[in-house]
Amino acid sequence: MLIAYDLVNIKPNIDYSVGVNEGKSPIFKIHVLKDNLGEVKIKTYSNNIVIFPPGSFIAGALYEILVKEMEFDPEKCAFVGYKFKTKPYSLEL
Repeated sequence: MLIAYDLVNIKPNIDYSVGVNEGKSPIFKIHVLKDNLGEVKIKTYSNNIVIFPPGSFIAGALYEILVKEMEFDPEKCAFVGYKFKTKPYSLEL
């Protein structure tokens, strides 16, 4: 189990992978604060883009996913990202 040490208010269209190769922690889990009423796109560390339709994320749920970037309307959903203190494994970017 990974234990979070830092919480990040996830904002749309920000590259959260910046600094990861220099030892900064990636976002390894997202916590849904508000159900998504609009589409959400997540770019993962493998550069896959996953598109979730409205209603896919339920407030209070946790999703374990390495988030590189998210695209969403902040009026229609809200997320917090979890980070850890050190990288427990290497990421090939």
